[in-house]
Amino acid sequence: MITVIQEKVKRTEEKDQAGCRSPTRSILRVLQKINKAKRLEGEGVMLVPPFFQLAGRENLKFSGEDNGPTVFVSESLSESEQKQCSKKMGKLKDWVVWSRSKKKD
Repeated sequence: MITVIQEKVKRTEEKDQAGCRSPTRSILRVLQKINKAKRLEGEGVMLVPPFFQLAGRENLKFSGEDNGPTVFVSESLSESEQKQCSKKMGKLKDWVVWSRSKKKD
């Protein structure tokens, strides 16, 4: 588990340096209320708000059951995790994606 946390911390630091930020708890609460989400995918282990029943990323789940409406935080997912989440979205009806808008050239 320590190795997994170290890898996630490193990736979070890399994302921070690239200008990507995690949504605030207030934003996550609003996203959760859109479809009464129970799951959060994409945030770091230490950043999961208690109002989600399940949190995790890829095949690593931190707590709770792996079903129900979901909020995906795209910014913090790796490319492979984004592909896996896209597959999940094809099977689910009740999801929301948080993604930073791209800057125009």
